[in-house]
Amino acid sequence: MTAAEWRILSLFRRYQVGPAEMLFVNSRDCRVTAEGFVSAMRRLIENGMVVKEHPHQAYSLTRAGYEASRSPPDRRLFKVRHRVPR
Repeated sequence: MTAAEWRILSLFRRYQVGPAEMLFVNSRDCRVTAEGFVSAMRRLIENGMVVKEHPHQAYSLTRAGYEASRSPPDRRLFKVRHRVPR
C-alpha cells in the first residue's frame, strides 16, 4: 500500500467510518496531490477496498477497506527524519 492510499484510508478511520458508510473525500483532506489522490483512489477501488458513490467526491469502505484502515501503517511508507549528531 502506498503512502497516499494509507492517507486516504486513515481519513476514514479518523471520522470513524465503517463499512458501507459514506464519506466525502478530496485530495486536500488527505494532504495528497490531486494526481496522487486519483491514482491512489483508483487502486483502492480496484483492490476492493473503496466504492465510489454517486454524489460527487463520495466514497464508502468495503469490509476489506475497513479492516485495512484499522491496521497500523507500514513504517516504510513514511520517511523518518533522523537528527544527525554534531
